[in-house]
Amino acid sequence: MDVYRGYTRLTNGQAHWRRANPAFDSATTVRGRDKRPLICLHMVPKSSRSFATLLPLLAKDREVLAPDLPGHGASDPPAGSHSVPGYARWLWELMDALGIAGSVDMLGYHTGSMVAVAAASLQPSRVGRIINISAPAFSSEELAHFRD
Repeated sequence: MDVYRGYTRLTNGQAHWRRANPAFDSATTVRGRDKRPLICLHMVPKSSRSFATLLPLLAKDREVLAPDLPGHGASDPPAGSHSVPGYARWLWELMDALGIAGSVDMLGYHTGSMVAVAAASLQPSRVGRIINISAPAFSSEELAHFRD
């Protein structure tokens, strides 16, 4: 199973991604859709490279996409400051630009978990399942401590 890498032009620069699918052809957007596409979201400050070995295994029966979040990996930085809500909006712009119009499943790792939940809250009808790995969960006191 090959993993393809590419770029997509968005409003505020280019998005880099890795993509795998049993029916994916690097020259087209033809995709097999036996299952919902799976979007893999990396932790910050890592990149989609975190999923490079896993993508072919996950793509045996579905399209799998792992984008580099804005300002990470090979994606251009965001126009403003980095934020989970900003990453979520960017993600939907990328999905639309790639022609992924139906619902998707999401796998988030650490910060990617927060992005998956934020993206689902923006467009709940477009998200089937979310798998969160090492999702950060902090108390109000811990958050205040980190801010200080």
